[in-house]
Amino acid sequence: DDGVPGDGVRRALASALSMQDAMSAFRAIRTPVGSEVSLSMKVALAAGSVSRFLVGDPEVRVMDVIAGNTMERLAAAEHVAERGETIVADCAAEILTENVTFVATRSDHDGRPCRVLGALEQPIEPLPWPMVSTDPIDEGDIRAWLVPAVYERLQQGHGEFLAELRPTAALFLRFEGIDYDEDPDADNKLDAYVRWVQKIVDRHQGTMFEIHFGDKGSYFFVDFGAPVAYEDDTARAANTALDLLRMPPELSYIDHVQIGLSSGRTRVGPYGGAAHRTYGVLGDEVNLAARLMTAAEPGQILASSVFQRQLTDEFLSLIHI
Repeated sequence: DDGVPGDGVRRALASALSMQDAMSAFRAIRTPVGSEVSLSMKVALAAGSVSRFLVGDPEVRVMDVIAGNTMERLAAAEHVAERGETIVADCAAEILTENVTFVATRSDHDGRPCRVLGALEQPIEPLPWPMVSTDPIDEGDIRAWLVPAVYERLQQGHGEFLAELRPTAALFLRFEGIDYDEDPDADNKLDAYVRWVQKIVDRHQGTMFEIHFGDKGSYFFVDFGAPVAYEDDTARAANTALDLLRMPPELSYIDHVQIGLSSGRTRVGPYGGAAHRTYGVLGDEVNLAARLMTAAEPGQILASSVFQRQLTDEFLSLIHI
């Protein structure tokens, strides 16, 4: 926040209100079949110290991640926000002493107060990012940050992947065992675990897309079928899940591993604008896999009924999920 108390929080609130204002253009969208849908968003804000790590194998993909208690407060606040609202965790709201109107107060699942933003009474002047250098960047540095199949496609001159509906298998894994705020070796522990997971996922030719940190704990999202699809993607996902429960001794600090699996039609493809663009997978089956992960007991894999039906009888006779 440039050394000015609360300035970063006020700018974040101004950004949230601007995003909510932009969403007004999507309140009534006419679909090709004549129906009308309405889009809305929830925004949550928290403030405090975080731990920032660079993790992952450069030969697969590196990721810049932010973790810690502040991220947990952020996620907990988001859960109590309603459609179209911007909600502020108390750790951020208490920094603001004037020129802010809150219209309601709620409590998160731990009883901590969160406040619903009404308005910023004093405008915040835009502070755009400085111009980015146009000097050439080493291709090796670029490749390490991209999903390998996406990078290879762009390098071959085939252009971006088109957004499409296709069947995929989703895997979510939640884990505990690393204190991101207090353990001085947290960065090395997380990096070692991420590299091990990447190795297993890569062996089964899946793709790790994201690492999340929030009130649900720490968790990975892995998909099979995008960007590259195989006929046995469901079996690949199941084998990966089983391998991820076989923790090597050097990762004994990782515990409470929970895994959810689901499969079905998802929307895959590029998302974002010119400033930030990525390749992702969205859909009800992705959401279901995440819910199954949270419902699983430590050391357990929960799979949807559709996922189980797609496995061959021979495969099911060898495992129990």
